[in-house]
Amino acid sequence: LVHLHAGIGWEGHEIAAAAARTGVPLIRSEHLPYLITDPGQQARYAEMSRQVAATIAVSEAVAASYRGSGLLAHAPVTIRNGIAPPAPREGTLARFERNGERPLLLNVGRLTAQKNQALLVDAVMLLAGRGRAVDLMLVGDGPDRAALLRHIRLVGAERYVRLMGHRDDASTLMAGGDLYVHASAFEGLPLVLLEAMAVGLPIVALSAPGVDEALDAETAWLVENANAEALAAAIERALGDADATQKRVAAARQRQNDHFTAARMIAETRALYAAHARKVSPIEQLRIGFIGAGGIACRHRDVLRGMEDVRIAAVFDTDRARAQGFAEEAGAKVYEDWPAMLSSGEL
Repeated sequence: LVHLHAGIGWEGHEIAAAAARTGVPLIRSEHLPYLITDPGQQARYAEMSRQVAATIAVSEAVAASYRGSGLLAHAPVTIRNGIAPPAPREGTLARFERNGERPLLLNVGRLTAQKNQALLVDAVMLLAGRGRAVDLMLVGDGPDRAALLRHIRLVGAERYVRLMGHRDDASTLMAGGDLYVHASAFEGLPLVLLEAMAVGLPIVALSAPGVDEALDAETAWLVENANAEALAAAIERALGDADATQKRVAAARQRQNDHFTAARMIAETRALYAAHARKVSPIEQLRIGFIGAGGIACRHRDVLRGMEDVRIAAVFDTDRARAQGFAEEAGAKVYEDWPAMLSSGEL
């Protein structure tokens, strides 16, 4: 089986074609909604879809968008994203210079227009203008980094916003945050929201396809209107109403544990594998060839000879006499060169 993961629908067509040529079934996972607008790319996607055994959508929103495209040769299978149990919320942000009196907001994602980080910056500046200053930590990198930096300087947000770049310690950063803010225009089913839910970090999020499948009004402060004013108001409510926020935190943790675990995702994926994987006969005896017949090779040979399901079938060495001696001990065939051995079908 080949399992191909695609971000955007025009990716991975060569892999699908290679799998089709070799007769190996291919399962394709779509991680974002259907976004293709170019007619040529649409035609290529439709052709590729006919070579795919099954298409996984990571959320029902993604599945609906691909069903609506009319390009799939078969109905997509929804297997929602899940995460493994996270570490407890522990850690500090000693390396992050910040005003300890200001709440810390966190956002993790690629710096692209899809993720709407500039909207978060504008919301932070609205709050600062009202005397409710916060710090915003933007974790991640991407093609819009320079444009985002210009925007931060243009609105005078340098005091409040920090670009952290690519990090491998997002869970530690979450442990030190007060609120997770999410403003993406669209998503598949964002893992970072599941992680925030699991560690108990309160969430303010812009309502969007994929996001609404993970969160609801009981688990987060959802924002319907994609503007800085609405986002700032939601952040203010989340920070100002501790009881309501903690109720959402508890509900979000339970929802993640009930619906978005790695164990559930793995079980559903395994079942799909079983339904589509090419059936092959088990190997009753493993036939091994050696390139090089020196002292270490002889040690391996002597160990392998004690295994009933292994046969040393072939050997090549630049020293013909050494290869011959090795072969006599192992009952193997000697080859004149290693390419001939590898292409013989003996192994």
